Amino acid sequence: MSSCGNVSFVFGCELQGKGYVTQTDTIVGSLIWLLAIAAVCLGIYNVYLIKKISIFHNSFGWFWACRTVGEIGSNAVHVIYSGPITLLQLNTIPPMTGVLIFVVGYYFACYACVMHQVVSLNRTIAVCAPLRYTTLFRKTVCAILSGYCAVVVFIAISLYLLVPCNMKGQLGKANVAMRRNVRFFFQTSIQNFTMMIALTMIVVVNNQPSPNGIYMNVLGFITIIITHINNAMALILFNPEVRARFRMQLHVAPFSTVLSGTNVFSGVFSRVT
Repeated sequence: MSSCGNVSFVFGCELQGKGYVTQTDTIVGSLIWLLAIAAVCLGIYNVYLIKKISIFHNSFGWFWACRTVGEIGSNAVHVIYSGPITLLQLNTIPPMTGVLIFVVGYYFACYACVMHQVVSLNRTIAVCAPLRYTTLFRKTVCAILSGYCAVVVFIAISLYLLVPCNMKGQLGKANVAMRRNVRFFFQTSIQNFTMMIALTMIVVVNNQPSPNGIYMNVLGFITIIITHINNAMALILFNPEVRARFRMQLHVAPFSTVLSGTNVFSGVFSRVT
């Protein structure tokens, strides 16, 4: 993509091509285009399977299809615009076209992300509260919930067009708080990864036909311990305040050792003299 060079800034110029193609552009553009085509084809096939196979004719299939539609829309933008522009580096397309295409792709991507959370909630209730599953996820409820998510995402995306980008990142205190929040988010995401592995192992072990699977039982037990270790390590690794405390202790400890050695040596020397 173009970096606007040293000429006067033109809004959206970074969404245009440079006007010439390099080997890196060819490799990256081809990779984006091929992967996006594969994602679109697989998404369409997912929707086809949900429609044809009766086991998916339920709330899970509905939410999965909604999420897949969002993924198809997001990847279609890469097939139509991102991949070809990166591959060909065209600089004749109006910048506003790139902005509008970005908004469309971002909407579909956010909708897919939100619906993925709904799919996770659907599966959690199906496993943890199976007797209430059919009552909670009726056909009307599924339609209203998916429509509500679509509207909320649209409103959230619209804020990008209302709030100027130059209003962000101007307050130092806000920047510090934002960096801390992002760090906590990353820390929690790492914790959730091992927690989900442990939860999956517990569900698998508790619902296996025979209780004689010793390896599965041991693995399920160990994953819980690993999760607790990961939770404790996350606080240490992802917080600079904690790391600074460790560094301070490491610097103080050798200095204290040297001082104590000096005192001992002085005492011995005084007794000798």
